[in-house]
Amino acid sequence: VPMTRAQVFRWAVPFLWRAIIRTLELFGATMVELPLLTLVNHLRSPRERLLLPHWFTFIVDVVRVIVSTAAFFVTWVFLVTVGLILTPILPLLSPLLLIPWFKNVAQGVLDGLVESIGDVASWKERPVRASAMRLVVRDALTRAKELVGDDGDVHLFAHSQGAAVATFTLFEELEPSTFNVRQLTTVGAAVVLLGRESWQGRKDTYTPVDTWIEKNRAAAPKHRVAWANHWAIWDPFSAGPIADTPDAARKRWRAAYFPSDKTVALGPEEHAVHNTSQPFLDHGMYFANTVQVVEPTARQLLGHGAAGLRRAAE
Repeated sequence: VPMTRAQVFRWAVPFLWRAIIRTLELFGATMVELPLLTLVNHLRSPRERLLLPHWFTFIVDVVRVIVSTAAFFVTWVFLVTVGLILTPILPLLSPLLLIPWFKNVAQGVLDGLVESIGDVASWKERPVRASAMRLVVRDALTRAKELVGDDGDVHLFAHSQGAAVATFTLFEELEPSTFNVRQLTTVGAAVVLLGRESWQGRKDTYTPVDTWIEKNRAAAPKHRVAWANHWAIWDPFSAGPIADTPDAARKRWRAAYFPSDKTVALGPEEHAVHNTSQPFLDHGMYFANTVQVVEPTARQLLGHGAAGLRRAAE
């Protein structure tokens, strides 16, 4: 049974705050923590590795920290205000459509909103509909296996909610070797944000990274799945690397900028990318990022033939 408009809007209230909190965590890390880490790194760097003298670099770094912290404060106030305004409004939107003039003005917009988040709500709240989504992935993998044959490799590419659906399907329900899946590429992945469907009474946690690792450990080397994850630095839906715990996510985020022994955490091959470098636009622009997303994915698809094709093109 599909969710009604009223059910979608009621579900959207707690989801809205989860998304806002994850967005603030990502923006806080990018706008405050990253400038601080850069300042510390520059202080420890020898002079020959710096473009400018230490004293001038220090001034620039301090100014950056102050300005970016102030900008984050403004962003925090704006997002929290939006959340506070929408929290009482969202549950009332569906009853308000009973008013003729409001229905004439707002129904088209609200139907579009329900359409955009309805699949997300169904994935979380309707296990049967979530299963139907996973069947789409299974059917696509079956068709891909038929196309490449027993000796070919299948590359699974997924974006946003599709990444959450595909990851769960591949590692929780299927055996990747059955479909010759050798590579999983996720972009703007909402794997952590969405997780899996909610069954009433189920308490076990969802650990996609640990499940992927265990699947690979149990598989023969030629049947293991490589996982590459691309996340834009301002994408509020992926909100950084994929990890099973907040601590691991924080370590993997820091490793994207300043890798060290302290930032080691098992997980997919992470790529922090620059799509538009604009909040709320980054999520939908991975297809336009030729250098950091499209070309690396094409090289993975082409495999050993990529070098030969480049030489032929030259």
